[in-house]
Amino acid sequence: MNEQIYILTEQNEVKESSSIYYGDDKGTPQPVKQVYRTDGDGKVVLAKCYHNYNITYTWNDYDYSCTATAECEYISEHQFSEIVEDTYTTNLSNTKYNYIANFTNPLFKTQAYYVTWQDITPDEPDAPEVCTHTGYSYTTKYNSTQHYKVCSNCGEIYDKENHDPRETDSHAGDCCNKSMNSYKCSEEGCGWTETVYGEKDPTNHIGLTEKTTSNHKAPDGTVGSYGTITVDCTACGATNIEKRKFRSHEIKEPNSWAIDTNSHYKCCQQCWEVYVEEDHQGKWVSNDMTGSCVRVCTVCNVALTSGTAHQHGKYEYKDCYTHKVLCNRCGKYLKDEAHTDDGTGQCKYCGSVLGHDYSEGYVVINDVHHAHVCTRCGFVSPGSETVHNPILHEEDELAYHYICEEACGYEYVEAKENGTV
Repeated sequence: MNEQIYILTEQNEVKESSSIYYGDDKGTPQPVKQVYRTDGDGKVVLAKCYHNYNITYTWNDYDYSCTATAECEYISEHQFSEIVEDTYTTNLSNTKYNYIANFTNPLFKTQAYYVTWQDITPDEPDAPEVCTHTGYSYTTKYNSTQHYKVCSNCGEIYDKENHDPRETDSHAGDCCNKSMNSYKCSEEGCGWTETVYGEKDPTNHIGLTEKTTSNHKAPDGTVGSYGTITVDCTACGATNIEKRKFRSHEIKEPNSWAIDTNSHYKCCQQCWEVYVEEDHQGKWVSNDMTGSCVRVCTVCNVALTSGTAHQHGKYEYKDCYTHKVLCNRCGKYLKDEAHTDDGTGQCKYCGSVLGHDYSEGYVVINDVHHAHVCTRCGFVSPGSETVHNPILHEEDELAYHYICEEACGYEYVEAKENGTV
């Protein structure tokens, strides 16, 4: 409450030479040289100033309640008080107690009152027992830096801990908004939160738009084979963030590639500007007309070398007697060639194992015969070919089912005449 104080004469007039002080709630008085003013009727009215409170604290030695009283130094009628009856105690020793009074008015400071057994009179109640908080509920409270528990029995604060911040949300700064990081305490029951704002990022535009200005009209009246693109930001209002030229070239397909020794490229059919250029992508292919191989570009199909004789040097297994000979560059199949033993039982060129590898059991050759067959090339072992020996495997209402006794995999079905067993 802001009020101005005046000293008046017996005729109820303001003393012009009055030396008055006013003060704020922090108790810092300041001098006032002119202290009066009047309203429209010439009456003296009070102007505003700050209180300068004198605060006193009084403890009751019977119930250990504490009363705080604030009285204005300038107007004694301006005073108020607060009584704290539910003070709590801390046992400092077996014979000494500390009573604590916490006030709700921020002008009043927490007070402590020390009492020993010698100070307790016979008419006073027994000294209270010290609360250990065990078995009592508690309330979790917090301030800007810590959270703590308040005992429901004695009201004492205990288990103070610093907050454990965990990030819950964040976003980077942009051209309109500051960066933001939000945190909350991970401790269960603690409601502390904090949001920290950083700076804007003037280079991170969130409303980029492109505006095209054409500098050319075609003969048919259509706009734009070349012009300017300007980039603005609709969010922050920045203009000319980027400015670049553009040109729409006219390309005639399919004969659009031009070539030189190392690359191929495309030219605009209007302005002849080279706008696409890349190195040749060479690959060896066979030229069956000349019996040679040539390296061509897989993109523009131009021949990069003249015809070159096939180069032997690539081999693939064909059967247990021969392997294929291929061109080492284009992969053309040139001829068959007999295996050459490298001294270890393998072919010197294709690496295959020499000789047949016959199956241990019989393999079906046709509906009549089975034989031992090479597992690599399928060659039938001489003298192993014999006739199937069918035996009844199972029967049903319609047919008899036979399989070969040699377990070669051959089987056949013979229908019954009447279709019954």
